[in-house]
Amino acid sequence: PEVISNFSSYFSFRKVVKKIIFQKTFRTAAPVDLARFSNVIADKILEPMNGKPGELIESISTHYKHFSLKAISSDYFKDFRVGFCLINERIVVLSIPAEVLYGFFEFLTGSLPGVKIIPLGFAAGMIGYLPQESDIELGGYEVESAGNYGWPSTICPKSIACFKESLLSEITWMVPTE
Repeated sequence: PEVISNFSSYFSFRKVVKKIIFQKTFRTAAPVDLARFSNVIADKILEPMNGKPGELIESISTHYKHFSLKAISSDYFKDFRVGFCLINERIVVLSIPAEVLYGFFEFLTGSLPGVKIIPLGFAAGMIGYLPQESDIELGGYEVESAGNYGWPSTICPKSIACFKESLLSEITWMVPTE
C-alpha cells in the first residue's frame, strides 16, 4: 500500500473515493480529511437528494466482487473486479475497470429509485468500453474498439446482460429495504 503524509495531492473527490475503495492509502487519520470528504458528500450528493444541509457520513461499507465477460466469437473471457462502496445506505459508488456507456447507469438508477449511483470508470485497470447489449448489433466505435483492448471480437450481448443483472442484484443486496 502507498503511505502518504496527507491527502493534499488527492484533492479530487473521485481520486479520494478510489483510494478509499481500493484501500491503497494508509496513514494516520486526520479530522480535517474526514471533514473535507464529508462536506463533499453532503454538498454535492446528499443535499441535492433532499438530504439535510451539512449531513455527515453516518455509515460507509465497501466490498469487491469478481465478474467475467465473454467475447462473442470464442470462449475468450475477461475476468475483472468491481468495487462497491455504500454510503449512508442510499449512495452506491461503483468502480468498474472499463469505460461504461451511460445507458448502463440509466438501467441501474431506473431499477433502484431512491438510490444514487456514482459510477467510477477506468478503476483498477481497463477492459475496454462496456456498451449496452443493444449497442452490439448497432456497432460503432465503442463496440468495434474491443480489439484495442485484447478482445478477439466484440463482447457477447448475453454476457453484458448477465453482468448488468448481477450488478443490480448486488446493489439490491447492499441497500437496506424500507
